[in-house]
Amino acid sequence: MKNRHMITAMFLTVLLCVVGYISPSNVSAATSYSSVEKLVSEAEEDAEALKSYYNLTSSKQINISSSFMSVYDESKASINEAQTAIYNLSDSRKSDLQKRLNAANVYRLRAAYLIDSVTNGDTLRKYMQQFESAINKGQISEINSQYDKYSTQLKKVEATIGKVYGSTSRRILLDYYITPAKVAKERVIYEVSQFRLLNKINTYITQGKLTQANSNFAVLQRLKNRAVEIKKAGNYANVPTSITQSLLQTEQKLKKDYSAGGNSGSSPVEAVVTASALNVRSEPSLDSDVVGKLYNGDSVTVYKFVGDWAQIKVNGTVCYVHKNYLVIGSSQETGDALLSGKVIGIDPGHGGKDSGAVGFGLKEKDIVLDVGLKVQKLLEAEGAKVVMTRKDDTFLELQDRAKVANNAKTDIFISLHINAATSESANGTETYWNGNYESAASKKLAEKIQTRLIEKLGTRNRGVKDAGFYVIKYTTMPSVLAELGFISNEAEAARLKTSQFRDNAAEAILLGVLDYYK
Repeated sequence: MKNRHMITAMFLTVLLCVVGYISPSNVSAATSYSSVEKLVSEAEEDAEALKSYYNLTSSKQINISSSFMSVYDESKASINEAQTAIYNLSDSRKSDLQKRLNAANVYRLRAAYLIDSVTNGDTLRKYMQQFESAINKGQISEINSQYDKYSTQLKKVEATIGKVYGSTSRRILLDYYITPAKVAKERVIYEVSQFRLLNKINTYITQGKLTQANSNFAVLQRLKNRAVEIKKAGNYANVPTSITQSLLQTEQKLKKDYSAGGNSGSSPVEAVVTASALNVRSEPSLDSDVVGKLYNGDSVTVYKFVGDWAQIKVNGTVCYVHKNYLVIGSSQETGDALLSGKVIGIDPGHGGKDSGAVGFGLKEKDIVLDVGLKVQKLLEAEGAKVVMTRKDDTFLELQDRAKVANNAKTDIFISLHINAATSESANGTETYWNGNYESAASKKLAEKIQTRLIEKLGTRNRGVKDAGFYVIKYTTMPSVLAELGFISNEAEAARLKTSQFRDNAAEAILLGVLDYYK
C-alpha cells in the first residue's frame, strides 16, 4: 500500500513538472515532504490502534494476545520507518512532522510498558506458585533459597508497573501481580530472617566466637518480638507449624551449643526472664531452698550452666534459676531495641470540634487517631518513647501541637492526615516536609515514610513535597505530614474504612522510621 502511494505521488510530481506547475528544482523537496508526511500519518493511525489494548478496565484484560503484539509490532515498524524518513528530510516543516511522530510514539511506549509489566508479572506469578508451594510444605530451607530471586522479581515488576499509563491500569496490575506476591513474601519474611540469623549464629559458635554469637542471640530475640507485633497488626496468615518448630529446634540446639562453649564461666552472658515469676534457688536443684524471685522481663547475668540450671548472682550471692525460663543472649536494657532512646512525636490531625475532611460517612479525625494509636504501639514495641499530641477525640490548636513536640524535644515528628479534593477522582498518598528546620533530615524522613506507605498501601504515589503546613514549619526537629489517602474518593474512602488499610498504614510508618534511622 505504501509503495503504491509513493509511486502515485512521484507520477503526479513529474506530471506537474511537465505542465509547468512546479519547477524541476522543487521536485525532490515536494516528493520527499509528501511521502514523509504520509508515513507519519500512517504511524499515527497505527499508534492510535494501540489505545484499546493498553487502557485496562479489569483484570480480565491482562493478556498480551497475538493481535496485541501484531498491532504493536506494526506500530513500532511504522514509527521507525517514519523516523528514518524525517531524519533524511530537508524541509522547514520537518519539526512539525517530528512533533506528530513523537506524540504517536507516546502511545507506542504506553503499550510497551504494559507488555513489559505483564511479561514480567507472569514470571512473578510462576515464582509465587513455587514460593507458596515451599511455604505450604513447611520447608524453610527451600523458602530461603527462593526468597532473593522472588524478591528481586517482585521489585522489578513493581517498578515496571509504575511506568504504566493510567492510574486505573496501574491499580489493576498492582492488585493482580503485586498485592498477592507481597502477601506471600510478608507471610514468611521474619521466618527467613530468623533462618539466616540462626545460620550466622551457628557459624560464630562453630568458630568459637561466643561474643558475636551472644550479640546475635539478642538480635534474634528482638526480631522475634517484632514479628509477633507486626504479624498481629497486619493480620497475616500463620505459617505451617513445621516452620516455627524447625526454627525453634535450631535455636534451642544452638543455645545448648553456646552454653557448652561457655561452661568455663569465662564468658558471662546476659539473659531475660520469660516466666511470670521464677524461683531463685540456693543450689541447682528443685529440692534446694528458694532464696528469692525474679519476674518477667528481669535481666540477669549468667556466669555458667550446671545441667539445666543457670548460675546467677543476687546481691553478690551465687544462686540458681532454671534455664528453661530464660532467653539467653537477650537483654531489655537500653540500647537493645531498634528505636531505644528515640523520642518520637505522633500527631493525629484535627479532633474534637474539628472533624477535618469528611466523606462517605467517615471523618478524618477518627481515621488518623486510630492509625496514630496503632503507630504508637508499634514504635513502643521497638523501644521508642512516643509523645502523642492527642490520644482521644480532643481538639488542639496548631500552635499547641507544635509546642507539644518542641517541649518534649522529640527526635522526629509525624503528623497524620487524610486528604480531600473537590474532584472525586483525586486519589493517592503524599508526604510533606518543610525546610524551615532540619531541612535535609525532614526530606529524608518524608522520602522513607512515603516509600513505605506506597509499598504497603498500594495507593497512587503523589510524591514527596515541600509545603508550609504549620505543624511541620514550626517544629524544630525533622518533621513530616503524611496524607494517607483521599476521603473524597469513593474507592479510597472504602479502603480507609477498613482495619487492614489502617494497620498497613501504621506498619508502613514504623518501617519508614526504621529506614530513616538505618
